Amino acid sequence: MNREATDSQDLPFLQTLTLLIIDDDGELRTWMETVLSPMTKELHSAADAEQATMLFKEHTPDLVITDVNMPGSGGLELATEIKAFDPDIPVLLITGYDDATTLQQAIEIGIDGYLAKPLTVESVMQALAKPLRSLQNNRDLKQQTALLEMYHAAAEEERDLVSDLMERMMQPIERRDERFDYWVAPTDAVSGDLICIHYANNGTLFIMAADSTGHGLPAALNLLPINQVFYRMVDKGFPVSAIAEEMNRVIKEQSPADRFVAATLASIDFRNRIIDICNGGNPPTFLIDDSGEVVHSFASGQLPLGILGGESFTASNEIYRWEQPLQLVLFSDGMTDAENESGIAFDERGIIEALKQSTQDKRVTHVVEAVQTHLGERHAHDDISIIVANCEA
Repeated sequence: MNREATDSQDLPFLQTLTLLIIDDDGELRTWMETVLSPMTKELHSAADAEQATMLFKEHTPDLVITDVNMPGSGGLELATEIKAFDPDIPVLLITGYDDATTLQQAIEIGIDGYLAKPLTVESVMQALAKPLRSLQNNRDLKQQTALLEMYHAAAEEERDLVSDLMERMMQPIERRDERFDYWVAPTDAVSGDLICIHYANNGTLFIMAADSTGHGLPAALNLLPINQVFYRMVDKGFPVSAIAEEMNRVIKEQSPADRFVAATLASIDFRNRIIDICNGGNPPTFLIDDSGEVVHSFASGQLPLGILGGESFTASNEIYRWEQPLQLVLFSDGMTDAENESGIAFDERGIIEALKQSTQDKRVTHVVEAVQTHLGERHAHDDISIIVANCEA
């Protein structure tokens, strides 16, 4: 049998692989070792299935070439065991004749190619071409998958870290206060909607319902500075208009140009029964009576925070004095924009209808159930938030 010259650079990927050759023909085995050894990372050879099994367990080859007919267990039996262990390991059969039964068995096993005797370097290279491409694709896919998993794990770790930091920086809301109830449903691990509630020293209740551009971590990061501004300025006794103007300045200075925050700031003065509201870019805030009917609506009177800078921004506020017991309802556009499976938005009408059908102490619960029923199996595409505050007579 003549040896034909070959260039190991023709198939560089082959140099990264470990091959196992099984053939009881010592001359043929030696020839294949001579041809393929310079082209591979490792090459091992066996004269029978028993020896091949030992070498396979020890070295876990990337590709196997085996003769069909050998003493004891033949190539088909050995190929069946290899494919059962790992179906992605290519197996090539060396055969000296055409046999329909053998061919059918090989197809059922999942054999990746054939080498017909007499062998030449060219025929070996041709037979290896397809399984090598398959191995290369599988390896690339595994590497890309591993890389994506690494990036994902790193992103998850960073997100968890920032989320924990934000939770530490955000002041907790007192849930036991019977004057208000609220609900926030993020579409991601971190919400781009923020509700802040805080009492001023004189007993006035201040509320902020903020909705940052987008959702998730990028949106949430934009809320950190205004969260701090809110609590600090409420403690110092500033009105909602002054708080809104300071928030606008901070966002404009500290956030990217394409990031802004729709925000509604409200103060409820229980002693004088006065509501002061500044709505910038949010859906209207409703005032409802005991039956859930809307008695007044506070529409947006200005652009969201962070769009205009300096003297171009002036907060626009609206003052309302109540006589009978009412409830103030603030919600983000994630609730009105929530679409069902037919693409129909929940809309303000859905909120109003849900409020009418609820009792005074179950407003938030009923609205939440209504929007979840409306969504059905669909996932909300934006963060959703709602707060209801009691304006006592």
